[in-house]
Amino acid sequence: AHHEQSQGADEKRGGMDDSPELSEVISGGGCTAPQSDEQLDVSDHEPELRLEPELDPSQTHPVRQKESIIDPSLLALVTASVPAAEDRGAAVSPRSKEARRQAFTASVQTGDELLSAADPAGAVHAYMEALELGTAGERLQAGRSLSNAQLLLAQSLAREAVRAQNSAGLSQLITAVGARAPELVSTFFDESQGVTLVYFAAQENDHETLKLLLAPVAPSTGDAGITPHRGGRRGSLPNALVFGGQHRVADRPANNGGTPLFVAAKLGNSLAVRALISGACEVDAVVSSPGQPIDGLSALLIGTRQGHCDVVQQLLGARADPNQRMADGTGPVHLATAHGHALVIRLLSNAGADMNARKDSK
Repeated sequence: AHHEQSQGADEKRGGMDDSPELSEVISGGGCTAPQSDEQLDVSDHEPELRLEPELDPSQTHPVRQKESIIDPSLLALVTASVPAAEDRGAAVSPRSKEARRQAFTASVQTGDELLSAADPAGAVHAYMEALELGTAGERLQAGRSLSNAQLLLAQSLAREAVRAQNSAGLSQLITAVGARAPELVSTFFDESQGVTLVYFAAQENDHETLKLLLAPVAPSTGDAGITPHRGGRRGSLPNALVFGGQHRVADRPANNGGTPLFVAAKLGNSLAVRALISGACEVDAVVSSPGQPIDGLSALLIGTRQGHCDVVQQLLGARADPNQRMADGTGPVHLATAHGHALVIRLLSNAGADMNARKDSK
């Protein structure tokens, strides 16, 4: 009944220009339940990655599955090293030169095929067999393929760990890969939608996994693909990794433009918001999705619009700008007033928001 009444009230308002006066909201309301995606008209622009059973967006403490370690045999494949050069001679098969070369080529081709078939574990086995057969130059080629297959296997295991909210297994995996941890942490959970492991963990309110993914990692030397970002805070890797020269892991947006902090704030995932803030994310990052309803929104703006008091309080505590505006001049105070979120208005006021700001004055 309450939902129907508030929905009816929204219909009567017709927009922000007809929103109630601040005094009316402050005297008569509090933080309301989050609005549905249908009311916000942004659901079509959020990645559809929720797993069954779907988590209630208002649930701040999702049920975690029992944590477990990574399969030792798979972990051994991830961490297997190429034998030192002086030890390889004895391992080369005593077959004829031509037979050995053919066997090496066949093993590499098998590894390539298994990698194409999304079987990195099988590919690792094949490339390791090739290493036992190859000459010095051939072993260099097989070693590179092995390294790539091992990273892909680690990425697959990492996705499984995040999906199961298995932070113990993820921690074990990150530790095992050592210097390649930054590459592992920057893995996409769903590359087709541009969703990283960090984004997915933020969506699921999995703060323990976020702490692991955003923890400082000692920089490595000579690893391809790792580019420190001079603007990164606290000198941390992988948080200092950049994507396309623009975004740290904590701020890497999905294809729809939303950042991990944005999706956590939208869903009211306060634990994830806290972990992301601790991971030095950009609290005032704005969604860039031209022509879409979420374009120009920030974590504070969407949290204010939804009425998530705990999220708004954390963002303001992290020095989010209480007077930030969208392109049309809409600010947090306007959104909180239009949607009747009295406690949010008080939080904004205490943080120094301009309570008399006009929507058309930027």
